[in-house]
Amino acid sequence: MKLTLELSALLVLILCCSVFADELPDVESAPLHSWFYADSGVFVEQSGQKAANYSEVGFWQDQSGNGHYLQQDNALKRPFLINALIEGNSALRFYGANGDGPRFENREFSLWTNFETSLQQPNTVFVVVNTRNVLNEYIFDGLTSSSRHYLIVGQSNNPRVWTLGANKTAYSTDVLNGNFLVHTLVYDSADSRHYINGSIQGVFDTGSGSLGGLRIGSRYSEEGFADMDLAELIIYNGAVEKTDRENVEKYLMEKYGIFPHCGSYNAGFPVADLNRDCRINIFDFTFLADQWLEDTSDQAEKGALYPEISPRYTDIFWQGKDGIDTYRIPTLLKTSNGVILAIAQARKYSFADKSPTKIVLRRSYNAGESWLPAQDIVDVGNDAAMANTALLDEDTGRIWLFYVVYPQGWDDNNPIAGLTSPSTTVWTTYSDDDGASWSIARDITASVKLPEWTNYATGPGVGIQLKRGSFAGRLVVPFNSGAGNHIIYSDDHGQSWDIAGSVPVGSESQIVQLYNNNLLLNIRSGRQYGRYISQSTNNGMTWSPTYYDSTLIEPVGTGGSACQASILRYTDSSEYDCNRILFSNPASGVARQNLTVRLSYDECQSWQFSKIISPLAAGYSCLTVLPDNNIGVLYENGREYSAEKITFASFSLRWLTDNKDGI
Repeated sequence: MKLTLELSALLVLILCCSVFADELPDVESAPLHSWFYADSGVFVEQSGQKAANYSEVGFWQDQSGNGHYLQQDNALKRPFLINALIEGNSALRFYGANGDGPRFENREFSLWTNFETSLQQPNTVFVVVNTRNVLNEYIFDGLTSSSRHYLIVGQSNNPRVWTLGANKTAYSTDVLNGNFLVHTLVYDSADSRHYINGSIQGVFDTGSGSLGGLRIGSRYSEEGFADMDLAELIIYNGAVEKTDRENVEKYLMEKYGIFPHCGSYNAGFPVADLNRDCRINIFDFTFLADQWLEDTSDQAEKGALYPEISPRYTDIFWQGKDGIDTYRIPTLLKTSNGVILAIAQARKYSFADKSPTKIVLRRSYNAGESWLPAQDIVDVGNDAAMANTALLDEDTGRIWLFYVVYPQGWDDNNPIAGLTSPSTTVWTTYSDDDGASWSIARDITASVKLPEWTNYATGPGVGIQLKRGSFAGRLVVPFNSGAGNHIIYSDDHGQSWDIAGSVPVGSESQIVQLYNNNLLLNIRSGRQYGRYISQSTNNGMTWSPTYYDSTLIEPVGTGGSACQASILRYTDSSEYDCNRILFSNPASGVARQNLTVRLSYDECQSWQFSKIISPLAAGYSCLTVLPDNNIGVLYENGREYSAEKITFASFSLRWLTDNKDGI
C-alpha cells in the first residue's frame, strides 16, 4: 500500500517497521564511556547479593567494561528495583524526597559516581526515564557546582517543562509525566542539543564545564530529588553524530516500546511516500492539514491514521495529603458537561475501615489533564462515611452520591441492627453544578434497608441509569448486606427509592445493563473460581442463580481477601459499530496486584482484550468513559500495599486492543 502525506505545518512522524535486537549498536563517532541498565549489574551492596524485585539498590555496575559504577552507601537513600516494569524490562524507582508512604518518611533517593578522569565536553548522555512530578526535580546532575551538566523536570520558575544545564535553559516541551521517554543530551557548549524520542527539542548553550562525576535522582547539593523510574543510562565521551545517535535512540525506543520507528520525516519534506504497511505514532504536535492521508495508488486501499496513545498517569490522592492518613475507595464519574469527578474516602487518622472518615472530591475540566484542589462533600466528624457510590441522571444532569454512615466505635464483632444510629444508616446528596456544590444530605435508610440488617453498604463505585426497555430512565444503585446483594431503584429521578430483589451471595458488586435489557451484577466472590455473576430479566425484581466468570480472577490467596471491581458499558450497537463492555480489578489469584482492564464484545460472555495498568500492588478501581471517548480508571495502588495512593490513568481503545480497534 502506498500512502501520500501532504501537510502544511511542521510535523515529525515516527514510523514503526523494524524488529528490536537486544544489543547496543556500534557507535563510531564517540567511544562508550559507561552503560547502566536495570536488568544487569544491580546489587544491594557493592560486595553483596544481587538486587531482587522491590529490593533496595546500593550498587549499579557499569556494563561498558570501563569500570565505572553508581553507588549509594546510605541505605535510607537507595532506590528500589522494579522488575518487568516496561516491556519486560526492569527499572530503578526513585521516590523523590520523603516518598508518599509510611515506609519512606524522611527519606531521599539518589545514586552517584565520581569519575576518575573528568568527562570533558563534548559528551552525549542517553537516558530512558519516566517522571511522576513536574516541579524542580533533577533526573541527573554533576557532583559539584563547578563540574556539572543536568536535566531538570520543571525548574522552579518553569513548572511542567524541561530545563537543560548548566545555564538553566528552559523551554516549553511538556514533561509528559507517566510516560517513559528516551532523552538524548549532546553537551557541546553553545551547540548543545536535547532530543526526546529522536525529535529535536532545541539547541542551547550549556557552558563549557566538564563532568567530574554524576548524581542520579537529585541536584549536586542533594536536593531536588526526583520521583521517577530510570531504566537505562548510556554515556559517550564525545558528540555522537546523527546516524549513530539515531541508531542508539532506535535501539532504546524499540527495547522499551517507546514509539519505535524506521525513520523520521520532517516538515521540510511536504510529501513522504510509505511503500509498506506501517504504524505512525505522533506525539505532541500542532498542525493544519489540507489533505491528511491520500491514496495515490489505483489498486491500493485507503490509508487510515491510528494514533496509539499510551496511558497517562496522575496521582490524585496519597497518604499524608491534606493531613489525611489514608485515602481509599475510588469513585470516578463523568458529568453531563464532561467534567470528571474523582471521589474517595479520606480516612482521617487511620487506615482502618470504619475509622473517622469523610468523603472528598477533585474535579477535572480537561479529561484528567489537570485537577482542582480537593473539596469535602461529606464530613460526619468522628463517624465514618463509607461505601461511596455515584450516579448520573442523564435526563436532569443531577449527580447523586450515596454513602453509609458507621457510627463512631462500630464493632464488626458485635454489629447492631436497625434503621437509626447506632446501626448503619444510608444517606444521599446531590449536585446540580458538576460537583461544585452539594445539597444537604438526606437519610433514606427507612426506604432502602431492612430493620434486621446490620452491616450495609452501597457498591462501591457507580450506579447506572437504564437506557432501554420498559423502565428506561430508571436509576439503579447496587447495595450489599449480610444477606447478599441487591439493588435500590428510583423511577422519579431520585425523589423516592425502593428495594428490589436480592442475590443471596457475595459482597461488593457493580451493575451493567446488557443490550438485551437484562441487568448483570458482577459480584465479589472471595472464591478461587472467579467473580460471581447473576442476571435479571425483570429490571432487578428477581435474579438468576449465580455462576462464576472464571476469567475474572480475584486475589483470594494470602494477602488477597478478594477485592471490589468495576464494570462499565463503553459502547452499544445502537450508537456505535458494536457493543463493548469494560471491566477492571486486580487480576491476581494471590494478592491485590496487577490492576487490569478487560474488554468484552459479546456482553460479558468472554473477554477478548486485556492490559495491565499497574503491575504493582493495586486494589479498588472505578472506570469511566472520557469526553474524547478515551477510557479513564481511578484506582488504589502502591509499592508495598495497595492503599498508598489513588491514581487516575487514561488511555485509548487503540492502546487497549493493540491497534486492533478504535472509535
